[in-house]
Amino acid sequence: MLAIKLRAAIALYQTRWKLPNQKDAYNLRQDFLTEDDWEDLIRWQKILVPFRELCEQEEGRSQKAGREGQYGTLWRVLHGMNFMYGVLAEEQKEINQAHTDLQRTEHYNTGINTAWLKLGKYFKLTDISPLYVAAITLHPGRRFEYFEDKWAKYPAWIKDAKKSFKNPLPGILPSGF
Repeated sequence: MLAIKLRAAIALYQTRWKLPNQKDAYNLRQDFLTEDDWEDLIRWQKILVPFRELCEQEEGRSQKAGREGQYGTLWRVLHGMNFMYGVLAEEQKEINQAHTDLQRTEHYNTGINTAWLKLGKYFKLTDISPLYVAAITLHPGRRFEYFEDKWAKYPAWIKDAKKSFKNPLPGILPSGF
C-alpha cells in the first residue's frame, strides 16, 4: 500500500498542517491517521498483498518462454483457492487468540468473515463441476496426492473429490490413479 510507504511524509504533513483562517474552513485534524489507523492499514496490507500477488500471477504471462500455459489454467483455480484459504485461516487463528487486540477492530473481523463466505461460495461452485479436480488429478506434477497433502485436515473434502472424479479415459489411465 502506498500510504504505508509514505507514512513518514503523511505524518510530517499532519504535524505541519494548520487550520486555515477562513471562518468555515474544514478541520482536517478530524481525519488524520491515528496510530490505530496505521495498525489497521498494516494489518489489511498483510492480508491483501498475498491476494494481489496471486491475482497478478494468474493474470497471465503464459506467453513467456518456458512458462507457456503455466498460469491462468484450470488446475490452478483450486490451487489458488487453497492458497487463499491458508492465508485466511492463518489470519482467523490470529484473530481468535485471546491475547490479541484484533477483536477490537470489528470492521477487520467483518472483512475476514466476508472473505471466508465469498471463498466458501466459490469452493461450492467448483464442487458442481468435476473438471477442477480432474485438472489437478491429471496434471503430471500434481496428481491426487495434491488433495491428500493440501486437504489432509479435511478428509470429507478428499472423499468428495475422489467421488466427483471419474476416470475420463478408461483403458488408458489406470483406475484409482
